[in-house]
Amino acid sequence: MSNSGPLVSILINNYNKEKFCEKAVKSVLKQNYKKIEIIFFDDGSTDSSVKRINKIKKANKNKIKIITNKTRENVFSFNQLNAIKKSLKVCKGKFVCILDSDDFFEKHKIKKIVKFFKENRSSEI
Repeated sequence: MSNSGPLVSILINNYNKEKFCEKAVKSVLKQNYKKIEIIFFDDGSTDSSVKRINKIKKANKNKIKIITNKTRENVFSFNQLNAIKKSLKVCKGKFVCILDSDDFFEKHKIKKIVKFFKENRSSEI
């Protein structure tokens, strides 16, 4: 299942979470479900967040896309919605997951999500 299922896009929005963003991205890369893409949206961070993710991207070129926003609003919820909206435009997955850059996924999370949707195609959630 891990290599034959649908592509899953994981959207990670980030603003100055240098201390945590690596763990978030690595938790996605360590999933036992491997058909994934990561869209890392940085909202104009002033720390080294993007630099850290670029290092990880070099070893995982086909898995990670980085979007950097140059114009940031002063309203947090608007920025988060803007990040999701812009990330959705470039993602290619059949399923989309959202992960905050200061959080992480357990190793089997994506596999469980894909399995649930395959087994419950007609469910209204």
